[in-house]
Amino acid sequence: MRQLLLFVLTFGLCSVHAQDITPFLGKWSIGPQPKLLVRGSSFEITESGGTWKNYAAGPKSDGCAKASAPISIEEKTEKVMVFKVALSEVLNGCGDFKVKLVLGDDKQVTAFRNGTELQLKRD
Repeated sequence: MRQLLLFVLTFGLCSVHAQDITPFLGKWSIGPQPKLLVRGSSFEITESGGTWKNYAAGPKSDGCAKASAPISIEEKTEKVMVFKVALSEVLNGCGDFKVKLVLGDDKQVTAFRNGTELQLKRD
């Protein structure tokens, strides 16, 4: 009986953990970010992290606006995920930043960077 209970609890905790990240997994696109000279960005979230890609707004954009970088997940719950984009790991002088994804009651995901809502679309 104890083994069955232990199995059920372990399986249940694993299931809850898997549900936490599921709404955020996949490929996403973000619209223009004029202040950053970025035409748009795309990213993919996997269970272990992901990747980020910027698309420069024009020829005057710096290397940071053209860079691709790894993503590391810093926080995840059923309704929120925060990840860090590590641009400093791929290009000297670029700053890292965080993006917050929020799952609404309507099951739609909204993205925020520095408190500003981003135009987010699932690919």
